[in-house]
Amino acid sequence: MNKLEAFNTNQKITDYVKLIEAKINKKYLTFFGIDYWPVIRLQIAFSLIKNNQKQVSSSEKRKKFDKKLKKVKFSGFDSQLFITHKNYSININHKNYDRVLEKNIREASNPIILDLYDFSFYERNNKSYIKNFFNLISFIRVLSFIAGLLVSFLRPERVKYLNSLQLIDGITTSPVISGRRILIRIMYVHFLSKFIGYLLKKYKINSIYQAMYYDNFGLAAGLAAHKNQILNLCVQHGGQSENNPAFGNWTSIPNQGSEFLPNIFLCWDDSSASFINSWQSQTLKHKTKVIGHGWVEIYKKESTSIENYPISESIFNNKKNILITLQPSVVFDSSYINDFILNSSMTVNWILKLHPRQEGEDFVKKIESSFKSYENIIICTSKTPLPFLMAHCDVHITFFSSSIYEAIFLNKPTIIVDKRGLDYFSKYIEAGLAYYAPNNTELDRILSSELDIL
Repeated sequence: MNKLEAFNTNQKITDYVKLIEAKINKKYLTFFGIDYWPVIRLQIAFSLIKNNQKQVSSSEKRKKFDKKLKKVKFSGFDSQLFITHKNYSININHKNYDRVLEKNIREASNPIILDLYDFSFYERNNKSYIKNFFNLISFIRVLSFIAGLLVSFLRPERVKYLNSLQLIDGITTSPVISGRRILIRIMYVHFLSKFIGYLLKKYKINSIYQAMYYDNFGLAAGLAAHKNQILNLCVQHGGQSENNPAFGNWTSIPNQGSEFLPNIFLCWDDSSASFINSWQSQTLKHKTKVIGHGWVEIYKKESTSIENYPISESIFNNKKNILITLQPSVVFDSSYINDFILNSSMTVNWILKLHPRQEGEDFVKKIESSFKSYENIIICTSKTPLPFLMAHCDVHITFFSSSIYEAIFLNKPTIIVDKRGLDYFSKYIEAGLAYYAPNNTELDRILSSELDIL
């Protein structure tokens, strides 16, 4: 049995991956003439991260596509592909915004959207969908599963090597992920890349923008872009640090770069870019570019026209406002911050901002029920944009959410209340841009100082 404490922080997970990386034999990691180590590395690392976090998922069922979109033929113009997800979408005054890619979409000449929520594929400019790939993607999944099992049967030495690769003395006694599961994912990325390559040609796509280059679609898109010599760009959507296995501590990237990783990482700030620069400078392919926080910039420019949000007027009642950004990977009612709020004598408003993946009916009812007797506790969904809430708060509290960046860009103090936040934001704490409060006493001290409450 593996030692669970060996993986209870991102730093430990990254250190473990580096130990694996030091002993890999690319001969056994090459498929279809391509080095698949980046795919394998990310699968192992994020499997451990997922296991290290308790998941709260939305109960909302996936739909095949939005029938409100009218089907039309492709316009035929050169296009830019934006791979996104419904979780990034927010509707304000009947207008949809993509809180990650909006700035880049507006700068594109003919943006085509691939929404991974329902696999709809549409031109943003005319708001009409071209295709829906739900059934096709389902077929590719089945095909990949069968192909992975077949390769496992025909090439048992690959399975054996992938299993043994994950065994590190003193840390693991069994594989984190079975070699068979890794082969199934490799087949899935392979077949997806063929499909995306077809889209790139058919729809005259000359560049790809995405937020999560490291999921199945992101890796497949990266491979397809590489083969078709198309620019692949990753737009920052969360924390990037040396202990994030997607962005930091790559030690086995060849000089010419990886087929799967983006050509350009578009970053919010110099600190976020620095962790990538520490390894990309050794390659010819990968670069970084600091572009600022597009969603915050749009909010600042358009806030006078998009401030009609569903929000309790009590945040304007002359009390201090403390914004807490929740996360689906944290059980809030088991955290010390939950008890702190319930027992606090501070005359403040507590604004609890739900993550989009927490907006299932069951979770919303549960958290509303927990605080229904507290008039100064306000529950907000993603219908109220984070920049708006951040602009109207006095202090921001988070576990380890990337909402710290919105706070920094809007000059609001942030208090991190989970040790996992140190994996991502230690530089910001050291620079005085954020605090770390591991317990009630320290949180009370920082809040009293920031809010000038005695």
